[in-house]
Amino acid sequence: MSLSLSAFLTKPMKIEVYLLSLHAQKIFNFLLGESKQPLNISIQNSKGEEVKVIEPNNEIYRFTENMLLGEGGYILYMLDEYWRYHSDKEIYEFSVTEIHFDNKSFLFIVQLSILIAVAQISGIDHLNDTHGLFKETKEDRVTIKDLLNLRVNSNTYSINESLKLFYSKMLLS
Repeated sequence: MSLSLSAFLTKPMKIEVYLLSLHAQKIFNFLLGESKQPLNISIQNSKGEEVKVIEPNNEIYRFTENMLLGEGGYILYMLDEYWRYHSDKEIYEFSVTEIHFDNKSFLFIVQLSILIAVAQISGIDHLNDTHGLFKETKEDRVTIKDLLNLRVNSNTYSINESLKLFYSKMLLS
């Protein structure tokens, strides 16, 4: 199933890729009850050039997780075109797009970790889940706290068992 998840920010901010990668790694390991799974996220602009800072613009960024997966997806970070419907202030959307949900793949957890990291860095408490992917979704929003509560609590599982357990805690629509 292809979907997207978004974080809406009230102020534009520059996101340093290195810090985003470190923060996403912590969240990834926290969600799966792991302690040593390294992530190394690299991001390229539309010209294929590696970027060190993500800024809100109309560009599609491509990200790759190099340590565990060797694959990735796409990020949009721009002024939300429909912000007037959501707020009287401009809103910036950071979105991981074209997520291909597969409960046997770590890619979704990496993408989710990136979004949670952006939300935490920017100080927002929820993600927009218009697809109702998570059982905790209410009014097209899921709180970061509820997502973090899905974590696997033990290091006694293999990473593949942790992945299965994490997905079993999610309710797909």
